[in-house]
Amino acid sequence: MQEKVVAQTSHNLTKLTILRYHNQNPGMKYSTDTLLKDTLIDLRKTKADLYFAAIVLKYPYYMPTRNVYRNSAQANECGKKSKTKVKKCYQYDSLNRVIRMDIDDPQTGSHFWYEYAYDNANRVSVIKYLMDTCTVSYNSDGTLNEIYDETPIPKNHYYFRYSFQMK
Repeated sequence: MQEKVVAQTSHNLTKLTILRYHNQNPGMKYSTDTLLKDTLIDLRKTKADLYFAAIVLKYPYYMPTRNVYRNSAQANECGKKSKTKVKKCYQYDSLNRVIRMDIDDPQTGSHFWYEYAYDNANRVSVIKYLMDTCTVSYNSDGTLNEIYDETPIPKNHYYFRYSFQMK
């Protein structure tokens, strides 16, 4: 697999490349897509975390509102009744981290949930969604290293590669 290159935050800009390995066609070999190539980001201003991945990759599709800790925005979402807006309700652990997020989508009539597990640094390390499991690993500086979706078909593996940019 790819060599891990840890982000250097002592410089202002970092080049980020995101690769996706997947088996969209069962029984076929894995394909590689470059989703982001040498895109300059400032890691002091842009945190390369799961919220960043949700925006850039649309994966994971749903994340707790604002952050993984209990907050007023999350409390307000559960009580809403709407015919068009998604309703999210949360369960928390003793550290006030989201461990489960239930989602009701009135437009599709669907109800589903996400469950979250954390590593020793309080970062999301596992996301379970119905029958799917996604594992997340981080570099020593806290930036995303990889997201591995263990869904049988298609199986997606996202790699985040960083290299610092000299001024």
